[in-house]
Amino acid sequence: MLITNDQELRSFLPNALATVEGEMSLYEKLSNYLSEAETWIAANITGTETLAAITADNEDMTRPLLCRIAVCHALLFAIPSLDLVLTPNGFGIVNNQNIVPASKERVERLIATIEKQRDETIILLLEKLRKNAQWVDSDAGRYWVETLFPNIDVCERMGIKEHLWDGYQRLRPQIIAIETLIANGFISPELMHDLHGYQFGDMCNSLSADAKSAWAYLLTRLQSEVLYQLGGQPPRQQYLADLVNFIRNNIGLFQQWAESDTAKLYTPPVFVNKKEAQGYFF
Repeated sequence: MLITNDQELRSFLPNALATVEGEMSLYEKLSNYLSEAETWIAANITGTETLAAITADNEDMTRPLLCRIAVCHALLFAIPSLDLVLTPNGFGIVNNQNIVPASKERVERLIATIEKQRDETIILLLEKLRKNAQWVDSDAGRYWVETLFPNIDVCERMGIKEHLWDGYQRLRPQIIAIETLIANGFISPELMHDLHGYQFGDMCNSLSADAKSAWAYLLTRLQSEVLYQLGGQPPRQQYLADLVNFIRNNIGLFQQWAESDTAKLYTPPVFVNKKEAQGYFF
């Protein structure tokens, strides 16, 4: 596991009181939640193999990020029950003469703050995972490679300031649908696929300086169009046509497009009269 003892756990909880001798430690109380959090991370972000590799390497710079995500995610589900005890007569609230339970409003603010910390750490983690070849080639990595927006911070660009993880799950199908229409009608599925991968691994480093500049230009403007349509606006036909012209004017840098069926939409066959034909068009 990422978090293996009470000391590690408390390093992420600076305001937690020390456990009195004879009481169950905070780690013992949260161990099941922490285990479930790691399962969630593996299923939704890293994949099992990448998570295991990072967990085993104490020198991996992404390990502290994973630990923070695990703790925050565990607390999101544990906090509502941490001050509750089960008695023979039902549930009661932990209390003594020095410390009283926090109000419902304060608990809700705390949960919201922890969720925001988790989501902000996920953004940092995904940025670092882009350089991890094992992750990029995994099923978990491909989930993030399949769009022009491989991080949940796209929510902030859409004005979504909280619940970023949940917001991304709602936006992603819409993003993919918009990108598919743009690819089929303008950019080509082949070039769109490579633009997705351009943001990961070594593909960007393998391009010439001119190619990097052209691909970055195209990527930025396509992202702008997707965000525009996500906001409820119709496709900007002239804007997209201008991008096609940009590709055609730099065709040597975009061979994927030149060899695609989409490119044929912009180079229709020219009819030529022939004397041997049975009819003529004037």
